Amino acid sequence: MRLKKGTSKPRYSLYLDIYYRKGKRKREFLGIYLEPNEDKNYRNEKLKLAENIKAKRMMELANEAHGFPTKEKLSQNFIAYFEKQMNKREGNSRVAWHNTYTHLTRWCGPNVPFTDVDREWLEEFIDYLHTKVSPSSCSTYFAKVKCALSESVKDKILIQNPSFFVDPIRVPESSREYLTIEEIHRINDVDFHYDVVKRAFLFSCFTGLRYGDIASLKWSQIKETNFNGNGKSFAIQKRQAKTGNITRIP
Repeated sequence: MRLKKGTSKPRYSLYLDIYYRKGKRKREFLGIYLEPNEDKNYRNEKLKLAENIKAKRMMELANEAHGFPTKEKLSQNFIAYFEKQMNKREGNSRVAWHNTYTHLTRWCGPNVPFTDVDREWLEEFIDYLHTKVSPSSCSTYFAKVKCALSESVKDKILIQNPSFFVDPIRVPESSREYLTIEEIHRINDVDFHYDVVKRAFLFSCFTGLRYGDIASLKWSQIKETNFNGNGKSFAIQKRQAKTGNITRIP
């Protein structure tokens, strides 16, 4: 702790001179001033307060050095942090993140400190989602919140992800209908004004590719291959947008 003499007034300002690794240095002024001719007991109280602030700051710096979150980090806005993570996403993934962000802000507003995001808060958010969307969407949106919290652990804002202590959302098994080959032939025979849409749909039927992967398909992703051992043929080789996995389809 050091003193700095005032330039406009005959008094001294108390500040902390903090040295970080790699030679980085920072001054933190405490807002405490020692006035000339002030009462000795009053001055001692100021110095005692300054020592308490110094001890607290040293504890915070030690925690930060060992990976423990500081009070400053925990006071950050989780909603703003979620928005920052959302802006890193692209395509269909970003849509789900954006929908989650919309529900978050509608439910709790634009400002929630990380200190408020605990198991109870998350369970209340799930209860809210159940009143607004299907169980499947509820599970999808909550997964984005879990992902953002996992990122905050990596950024050393939180020690652990509080969503790990929340019971998983039960999604009822859905019944899927499949087209028969006869129905696909009937679709193929229909005259449709937007022929490219029909062709893309049929292409999806026979490749299993999602719409987003078909829309972004490039000629460079059609590779020559000897897939079936019967000479030269071609196959789609593409990284799926949703899963990130590389798929190969003859």
